[in-house]
Formats: sequence, structure tokens, C-alpha cells
Amino acid sequence: MLRGVGIGLVLGCAGCAGGEEEPRPAEPPIFRPVQPYAPTSALTRWWKGNPHAHSLWSTGEAPPEALVATYRRQGFHFLALTERNELPNSERWVPIHSKQAQYLEGLAWEFGRTWTNWRHVRTGAEGEELLLKTLPELRSHYERQGEFLLLDGQEIGDGTGLHPVDLVVLGAERQIEPRYGVDSLDRAERNLAGVREQAVAQIGTPLLAYLAHPNKGWTFTAADLVALRGTRFIEIVNGSAQANSFGDEAHPSVEALWDQANLERARSGAPLLFGIAGEDEFAMVFNEYDFWDYEPHPGNPWIAVRAQTLNSDELLLALQDGDFYGSTGLELEDVRFDGKALTVDTVDPSGLREFRTRFIGARRSRPEEGGVILLETREDPAVYTLTGDELFVRAQVISDFIPYDSDANVHACAWTQPVQPSLAAPEPR
Repeated sequence: MLRGVGIGLVLGCAGCAGGEEEPRPAEPPIFRPVQPYAPTSALTRWWKGNPHAHSLWSTGEAPPEALVATYRRQGFHFLALTERNELPNSERWVPIHSKQAQYLEGLAWEFGRTWTNWRHVRTGAEGEELLLKTLPELRSHYERQGEFLLLDGQEIGDGTGLHPVDLVVLGAERQIEPRYGVDSLDRAERNLAGVREQAVAQIGTPLLAYLAHPNKGWTFTAADLVALRGTRFIEIVNGSAQANSFGDEAHPSVEALWDQANLERARSGAPLLFGIAGEDEFAMVFNEYDFWDYEPHPGNPWIAVRAQTLNSDELLLALQDGDFYGSTGLELEDVRFDGKALTVDTVDPSGLREFRTRFIGARRSRPEEGGVILLETREDPAVYTLTGDELFVRAQVISDFIPYDSDANVHACAWTQPVQPSLAAPEPR
């Protein structure tokens, strides 16, 4: 498949209408082989963004303009409003509860002086209601060329229940209806078949789908991720506590599931999974001493995508190539892989190297072990030279002091995508 086609996933069967009588896609997808962090002669840079966020349009707690304004103010370059089974393009009035009233007071303070008509409130049958801002309105007000971009996004959910199955879709030009299935993996594949249909319908325009919060409800196992064929992207860290990203005493973290699944996929020749991060449930509380106060992780986690310009097509194509990293607080200066060595250069404002880099992977000589630390170093740039024994290698940079989740005793980190010596040395893009 050519890069210009811009389809992030391909399924052998496109499926039919939703419902339990729908046949499950029988053939595996066709993925274009990619080697992340290929050398390039193009002038590129990192663009920081959040690909997973909800507002009052679906399961979030804040008006959409509060999300967009906050992310732009914090220096993000892009944001995707991924409302659940909803596109924010129509007229929608929602009740104003006590928490939303706090947001509106803040928004009146921020927007009211200049944009007196920015907020629309009416009295409904159950009290005051707020007219939600649409995506076109938000784009008109907040987007700035080369500075800030709102991506097309949506979340496909087939019902929460005890074991939720949610997909985040970026770049889709229309709403994709949820589909249903027998078990969690079956439900995911059926919904990915729906995404495939949309990808075919908009061929030439990039589209990407990923499996959100695999540990929410402890829904997916490593075996499920090994068998996953409709996408090669999963969410490694999700900002919601309900996502269980870091596992517990009885369950592994999503990162551990990722390594175990990639071990088996590498052994079988299946494409490796790439790891995305997103904040998901965005919540803010009004604080009289600090205009916006956040819970639990302000603007965290996020991804940085390497591209020439801040453009939806370029960002999605770079994501498809694995040319991005995830983070819960650390920034990377550069990541490169020439087929022989993986090099990670971390932004170090203090110059004290208060972080360490781990190169994690699996070996052919010990194929029963996934997620093994192959090298740990405080050198910066950190370099791991492949020996030929590796099935895959990825890097994780961990802060010594910056906390991310105190309850889980997790420090801020950044992680790259896995690279493989078995693939041909990457050609310059």
C-alpha cells in the first residue's frame, strides 16, 4: 500500500450494517511495513497534541471551548475532540449543573469582555440550559495556521458495561455508527470494519483508528492484543483513573501488555503495535486562587508527532509511520533509527540529566521473555546498538523527580515506538 493512499488500516471484509447478525471480518488486515524514525532530509519538527478528549458533547464535564482554550493556552499544537458516538456539528442544548456553572463563570470572565455573544443560555423545562459550541465555531475562533489545529475526531463505543470497547478515530469525515459483537475482541474488529468502510469512502484522505484504554474494565488481555488485526495502534496511557493504565496487584499495566503482545507478534511476523497516549476525560474545577485548576493530570498525557507542517494530513500520515512518541511529562529532542542503532535525545532544561533511558525489548535467543530491559543509561543522547538478536527494541525515558501518578508511584516518562532489525533499513522519506 502506498503512503499517499492514507489509510491507517485495511480489513479483508468491509462488513455490512450493524447488528449481531453481521458476519465478523474473516481476513487479516494488510499493513504497509514501516520502520519508525526513518532518516529524512525534510525539515521537520515535533507537534504536541492530545488525540483523545471529551467535552459536554458526550462524557466530559466542561464546555468544549474550555477544553480548546486551555490546551491552546498550555502550548499544545493540536487537539481532537473525540466525542462518544457524536460529531459536534449540530445544535445541542445541555442542562447547566453546579459544576458547569463554575465553568461558565470562568468563561464569562475570559470571553465576556470581548465576545459578549459567545455564550448562549436559555431557560428550559428543568432550568437553565447551555447551547454547545460546534466544531466549525471552535475552529473559526481558535485555530491559527502553524500554531493550533483541531483534528476531526470521534470515539466509537458500543456501550460501557463492565467491559467497554472504545475506538478513537482521527480524520474521519463522517460519523461512524457503533457495531456489536460476541466478545470484546469481536466487537473491536466489527467496529474497525466500519472504520475500514469509511477509509475506503474517503480514500486519499488519511484516517487512523486506535483501541482506547485496553485496561478499562480489564477488558483486553495480551492474547487479545496479539490477535488484534483491525489496527496496529493502542492507547498505552490514558489520563482517566478508570482506565487502569498502570494495572494493579492482579493485573499488568497496559505497557506490560504491549510488550508481551509485541513479543508474540514479532515471533509470528505480525506488524508490531504502536503506543498512543491521550487525556480522555477532561475535568476542571474552579479555584479562586488559580483561574483554572485541574484534575488529575493537567494536559497529560499527550503525544508529539514529527511532521513538516501543522496539517491534519501530515500529522496522520506521520502517525501511521510511527514517527511520534508518547509522554506523561518529558519532551524528546530527537529520535532516530538507521537500522543499526536507536538514538534518543531528551530535552534537558536543567542540564543535570535528572532522568534515565531504558531500552526495552525482546531477544530471539530468549523468546519467552518480553519487556526485558536491554540497556539502562544516563547518557544523553542515549544510544542502543542492535546486535541482531533483538525481536524489537523501544526506548523509555523516566524522570527522577517529576511525579505523574503518585498513587501508582509512577514518574513522568516518554516512550518511543518499537523498531525491528528484521525490517529493511529505513529509507529517507
